[in-house]
Amino acid sequence: MNVLVAGLGNVFRTDDAFGVEVVREVARWPLPFGVRTLDFGLRGVHLAFELLHPPELLIVADAVCRGVEPGTLAILEPAEWATAIARGDTRDAHVLDLQSILSLLLELGGIAPPMRVVACEPASLDDGVGLSTCVQAAVEPAAATISRLIAQQRHPRREVALVC
Repeated sequence: MNVLVAGLGNVFRTDDAFGVEVVREVARWPLPFGVRTLDFGLRGVHLAFELLHPPELLIVADAVCRGVEPGTLAILEPAEWATAIARGDTRDAHVLDLQSILSLLLELGGIAPPMRVVACEPASLDDGVGLSTCVQAAVEPAAATISRLIAQQRHPRREVALVC
């Protein structure tokens, strides 16, 4: 198995640090062989370079503004992410957000791996250190969600054909 769990976010912009905190939490859990956790924080360009050798699955933890209740978690598939970008519903406080990272990856000649984004609605992206109460409460459930995504990658559902 080759899975990369990447945390994005700016620890100096309150809830934008969600992805960083989730990756720290996941790194404390026992992980199967072949699963790596990396805190990319504001270093999105490093994630683009890392993806030049694509994993089987990329799981990104990030704060994403979708206009729902702060602290709400969602798993966004690539098509959902692209739709949110097209609607203009996402805005990250990053210098290089996920869409820009993926664009850079393509410019470098890479291809985007299968990906899931574990997103949390921020309460604030203002300057400051520390997550809001509702976003902090979402960190452990987000880590558990990532653990389930890893388990699904490790043991994918298989369709069984019955032959009579």
